[in-house]
Amino acid sequence: MNTETAVHTDRSPQAVHSERSLQAVIANITEQSYTAHRTYGTFQISGRAASEEYALTRVTPRTAVMDYGDKRTLPLAITAREIADDLCREVNSDAGEHSFLGVFVCAGDVPTEEELRSATWASTKNGITRRAKRRSAPVAASV
Repeated sequence: MNTETAVHTDRSPQAVHSERSLQAVIANITEQSYTAHRTYGTFQISGRAASEEYALTRVTPRTAVMDYGDKRTLPLAITAREIADDLCREVNSDAGEHSFLGVFVCAGDVPTEEELRSATWASTKNGITRRAKRRSAPVAASV
């Protein structure tokens, strides 16, 4: 459900973010980083370091602007959770329908053990973890 409202003043309308949580946190269990471009900003989802279990990317609310084309605009409040869900959906769908590439929105400020367990299982099921390990293995030199 969208929790946005627009407040119109004498000068111009202002978007109001009515969601209580002013940030959402994206966890990435892979070493792959991702970049997503939107009209309201560019987002870099960090990959984890080799020694870490996951990387975190914090997302804050943004305001998009709808341009009516007749010199009128309408600001639209986009919640942090909506942005984070959208970014994760784009990243995870990159490998095909029903794919999961190890990027998800945390319920809190850090992923729970259950979230990490589910993400690891899902990415292993899709072959992502196995492919990443195979790629990082040393290549034998041919004689």
